[in-house]
Amino acid sequence: MKILKLLNKIYFSIIFVLLVGLNSYADDKPVDIWNIDNSDNKKDSNSKDTKIIKEEKETDIKRIPPSSVDPTIKNYHWMDLVTGMLDAYEKGNDTAVLVDENNNITEGPGFNLFCINDSGIFTPDYGVLEGITRQSVFDLAKELNLPITKKSISVEELYNAEELFATSTAGGIMPITKVSDKEIGKGSAGNLTRQLHKLYWQKHSDDSWSTSISDILTN
Repeated sequence: MKILKLLNKIYFSIIFVLLVGLNSYADDKPVDIWNIDNSDNKKDSNSKDTKIIKEEKETDIKRIPPSSVDPTIKNYHWMDLVTGMLDAYEKGNDTAVLVDENNNITEGPGFNLFCINDSGIFTPDYGVLEGITRQSVFDLAKELNLPITKKSISVEELYNAEELFATSTAGGIMPITKVSDKEIGKGSAGNLTRQLHKLYWQKHSDDSWSTSISDILTN
């Protein structure tokens, strides 16, 4: 019985850490890797507020290798991600992006990353959760006839990207405008990012992209 109570406390602690971490990201308090600021948010009739990630830096915390824990499977192994967040908080930032053992970009706590340059749109192909919103970006890019691929992304490529954005279920498509004091592109959400963001929210009212609750209950 004591063991059960202890496990319940541990489980609650894990969930609490996750919720606090995710909520602090979503609620736009200062984030190390990212200062998320709504002052530059853009709206249109078909979209929700756009969260603009104002500043990003990669953390020294390494993403646990896939040979140890498969990141493509949703799991509670968040020690590396939580450690990265705590490291970010200590430096006065909002969240963290972790690198793998080869110092390539992977992901952050609860979000995937995308870079855009002359060759198209690309996202890390290794050491990441294959998120639902991440897959939605591939579907949207296909609809818009935009080239998109999965590949290794070095820190240098992240810095030199023309456009950057993050994806998550809670935030959708979120532009990144600065990396380690270096402006990305013109320092504002890029044209392709805005195009994908607008179409993403339009799809929320597209019947072909949704399943009604009544259909689920009857099946």
